[in-house]
Amino acid sequence: MEIRFHGRGGQGIVVGSSILGRAYFYSGNQVQFFPEFGVERRGAPLQAFLRVSGTKIKEHYNIYEPDHIILFDSALLKSVNVTEGLKDGGWILINSRKAPGEFAFVKNCRVATIDADGISLENKLGNAASPIINAAVAGAFARLVGILPFDSVAKAIAESVPAKIEENIISAKTAYEKVMMGVIM
Repeated sequence: MEIRFHGRGGQGIVVGSSILGRAYFYSGNQVQFFPEFGVERRGAPLQAFLRVSGTKIKEHYNIYEPDHIILFDSALLKSVNVTEGLKDGGWILINSRKAPGEFAFVKNCRVATIDADGISLENKLGNAASPIINAAVAGAFARLVGILPFDSVAKAIAESVPAKIEENIISAKTAYEKVMMGVIM
């Protein structure tokens, strides 16, 4: 399985991909996760990648045809073709208060949304200008794919975040329970 993350510098997509990568590893999988960025400043668009397999991963390059996409900032839909290469039937998880049906894509994909900003702020993770959403996004994605035990996500959060571990785990659990899943478009 290949997952591509889209977000902005400072939003935590590197830590978010690390949390999911560790969670899959704790579930007995081989994983590979890495960001793609250079000298981008805070707020600049960037990507991260995660590969998951039951066997050794031999590929070592960016993900051009992901099975799923995780979008940390829905505003990127206006400037970045986040669905480029997405395989038919793949999930697009969007950090948004909107319902999945409010997004229109030309791809044959499944759309899910989660108000990761709101959930994170309720748990005092970050501030209104910069909520820390990586745990919430990881929890929501675990629910979407249905093969990643939440216990693995909680363990990965405990080992990946530097502070407020319990608040991050609660944020992930809330997102796991509240993610809104749409149908294939």
